[in-house]
Formats: sequence, C-alpha cells, structure tokens
Amino acid sequence: MPVPDPALSRAVLIGIGKYTHRDLGSLPAAAAGAKRLAAVLRDPTVWGLPAEHVTVLGAEASRERILAAVRDAAHQATDTLLVYFAGHGLRNRTRDRLYLALADADEDHPQVGGLSYLELRDVVRQAGYRVRYRITVLDCCYSGLAGAMSATAAPSRADLADVLDEPRELAAEPDDYGDCVLTSAPPTMPSFALPGADYPEFTGELIGILEDGIRDAGPALSVDDIWLRVRRRLSERGSPEPQQFAQNTVARQVQFHNRFGVRGRRSMRFADRIHATQRKNSTSALSLESLAVNPRGNGNPRGQVVSRVVNPLRSSPKRAGGTRSETRLQNGQNSPPKARVRVDPPRRVQSFTGAPSLWRAAWTFRLVLLLIGLATSMAGITLATGHYRELAQYPHVPLCKSGARSDQECIKVETGQVTAKRLLSDNGAYGLTVKQASGTTEEHVVSFDVNHAARIGSRAEIKFWRGEVVEVSVRGESEEYVSVSGAGWGYSFLAWYGIGFVTWALLKRTRGLGRGVFALASAAWGFAGIFLILGVNFLVLDVLA
Repeated sequence: MPVPDPALSRAVLIGIGKYTHRDLGSLPAAAAGAKRLAAVLRDPTVWGLPAEHVTVLGAEASRERILAAVRDAAHQATDTLLVYFAGHGLRNRTRDRLYLALADADEDHPQVGGLSYLELRDVVRQAGYRVRYRITVLDCCYSGLAGAMSATAAPSRADLADVLDEPRELAAEPDDYGDCVLTSAPPTMPSFALPGADYPEFTGELIGILEDGIRDAGPALSVDDIWLRVRRRLSERGSPEPQQFAQNTVARQVQFHNRFGVRGRRSMRFADRIHATQRKNSTSALSLESLAVNPRGNGNPRGQVVSRVVNPLRSSPKRAGGTRSETRLQNGQNSPPKARVRVDPPRRVQSFTGAPSLWRAAWTFRLVLLLIGLATSMAGITLATGHYRELAQYPHVPLCKSGARSDQECIKVETGQVTAKRLLSDNGAYGLTVKQASGTTEEHVVSFDVNHAARIGSRAEIKFWRGEVVEVSVRGESEEYVSVSGAGWGYSFLAWYGIGFVTWALLKRTRGLGRGVFALASAAWGFAGIFLILGVNFLVLDVLA
C-alpha cells in the first residue's frame, strides 16, 4: 500500500500551550509537539505534505476557528485527513464525554471554553465524507473516552452524501474506507510528560518513531505499526497504554515512509534523549524548562543561562564520544559557546493535570501504605494472639477450692434453682431463669436440649471465670459460653486488613488505579476476611470443646 498522496491529503494540528484558568497549568510541550509533528509530516522522507496543506493552531485559536480549519481541510482532502490535538483533556460530570480544553476552558465546567470531541468528530466525518482515510490523534488526559464516542459503525460516504444533498457518484466507497482514532491514554487515566521534555510523552514517542523508523519493518510503516511500537514503549515504562479505535482496515492501510537508516545513525528514542536538568548557581535555581548553567565559563559570564535546543533533523555533525545537541545563549549572542549538560534519568510528572510528580507520589503512597500495613498487621496479630491464648487456657483452668483468693486463676462454681423457662425465638433459643444461692436471679440463653432437660425447681450449676458465666448445667445437660468476643473479632480484622495493605503496596500493577478500584478491592478483601476468620474461630472453639 503506497503512502497517502500528499497532494490530496491535509493535516490540522492543534497544540494548546497556555491556559487562563488557575487550575489548568501551561503546557508549552503541547504547543511544541504540534509544531514539531507538523514539520515531520512535511518531511519528504516521512510523508511530504506541502506546507500549505498543513495547518498548525495554538492557544490563540478559538473553538470556531478550529472547527472551521478542520472543515476546510476536510473539504479539500480526498485521500487522507489527519487531525491532531494536544493539551488538557476534561470530562463532564458523568465522566462519559470528552472535552478538549482550549485556552479559556473552565475545568469545573468543560462546556465553557472547551471543544466537545463530539463536535470535532462530526465535523471530521460530515465535512470529510469524500476523504478516504480520516485519522484523529488525541494526546490529552482521558482521551480514551473518544473510543466510546467514535463508534466504528460510522456513516458511509454515500449516506453522508444523501444527507448533504451531494451526488452519490462522488462518494463511491472503497472497501478500505474508514476512520481511525489514536489516543494517548485510556478513558479514566491522565497523560504524562517528562520534566523538561520538549514534547508530551505520547507525542514524543510518535515523533521519535516517525523520525527514526523501525528496524526490519520494510520501506513503509502503517499507523498500526507505529501505534504498536508507541504502546510497547510506554507500557515498558509503566505509563498509561495508548488506545486505538479503527474502522475497517484503515490502521493498516495508511502508511508513512520508514526512515530507519536514512540518516546513517538513529537518534536516541524520546524517553532516553538528553534533557537539561535543574542547575543552581550562586543567586538562583533554574527551572526545569531544559535550562542549565555553562559549567566552564568559556567567556560566558557567571550565571549566564544556556538552553539546549533539540532539533534531530538539523543536528550538529557526529562527533566521537559526543551527542547530537546544540546550545544557544539566551541573551541573543551570535556565537554561542558549546556547553555539555549533565544527563539525569528521566522522571515523569503529570503535566496534563498540573499535579506533582505522579511517579514520586505513587511510591510515597506505596511506602506509607506498606508502613501502615506492617504496623496494623503486627498490632492485630499480637492482640488477637493474646486473646486466643486466653481462650486456649480455659480447658486447663482448675475449679476454685473452698477459701480460694479472689485474684486466684480458677473457675468458681455456684448452685441455683430453675425458676422459669421460655422460648426466646423460633431458631431454637430458649431463656432459662436461675436463682443463685447468693440470691441473684439471672436469665441465661440455652439450647433446646438444656431447656428440655430443665424442670421448674431443678438444681442448676453455674460456672464463672474471670467474672463471666462460662457454663450452665441442668440435669446432665450443659451450655457453654466460651466464645470469641467482639474484641477478638476486631483484632483479627485489624490483622487481616494490615496484611491486605502490605499486599497492595507490594503489587506492581496498582499504579494509576483509581480510588474506586481501591475501595472495591478493600471491600472484597473484607468479605474474604469474614469467611476466613469465621472458619478460624469455629476451628478454635471446636478444639476448645
């Protein structure tokens, strides 16, 4: 399958880098990614779109201007239409609708200042009904929602021609006609960027594969080939997995030139590229926007800032032991000295939501959960063990002898007389009232056998241990009250949930799961604990009996 005809194709790329709402942070990487991707698509060794066939829009673009640009591009294209968006992604209150946040978007009310994906999808389909392939790429939080909002059973071009009152013969439909939507994240997860990165994480991998190509993949790369490689790389790093929603075989039909080996040497993948890190001089700390201080001076005044510019297609010649990078002085000098910056392992931050480093936060949460789990389980096991140990002592406690001290560990026996008996419930519980020799009258819950054996006036024997009634005997039948107290149950559950916290903290695939999943797992763990602890307690009581 050849690469789509550049003369019959169009691309619209939107990168929103600035926001006015206080809760939506700026995303310079999104704007830079849209511009860089546009340059890559214009490259003849990738696709070769003419410059006038590529439209790049930024934060200044309104909703109407974006939809108009997509409409015009869709009207002009007959082979392939590509629409790309990078920026904040927002959801409605029911979390089933995706809104692409524009510069004036309101996070609490995404309908205000946001572009509904449904509107964008409808314009792409209706205005582009003559287009053979329609590719939509979304690099934003919750972008996977577009899948449920982009049913693969899209209206055919003939159907759209009827609705728009166009001649049906202009809409002859080939078998491989269709839509394809690529998203950077599942419906419930955010998108990420590396600190100081030139582009968002998903876009960076996409650009890197288009620029570098894929070994042994042949002369052309399909959208499916590219998506699978991006998905694999992000999955290896534990990032949210990109999603693909394609109609017919469009993901395999749309192809780009494979650039592997074009430049004689492959550039580093996006995740491993050099990012300038935060450096401190005597007066201030620099931000993580790829800034560094020239360490050697080289005529550069103390504290002067040098910024690394990554331009893979216009990189400096290959040097032994070096990397392809360029530097330029922020003060506009024409002869910038070269500066080597320190390479740190990349760290991920949640740039699309403005939150602190998710990687660090996730491991902090795991550590705290592990410590809480260890402390809780140890406390619960210690207390529960002490309780069960006391129960285990009961069968071996001797009867109190005459004149025994009040603090002596023994079972006290008192005699009494049955004064009344009655049925308490239909499940076989009976009430047996016994008047003790000391004059105290008390009703005890007994089984059918004890109640049946008892007669009014019968002699009853009551055993006390540690101030509690542990057994009532009447005419050879007895009822024991040695059981697990509420405290014992509580200690057991405390230990069980502590073990659950430790297990959750040690699992490797829990990062990114929402609070709802955590709550559901906790409830399931609790139900499992009920049956387990019930079984253990019945076993203990059976042994004691």
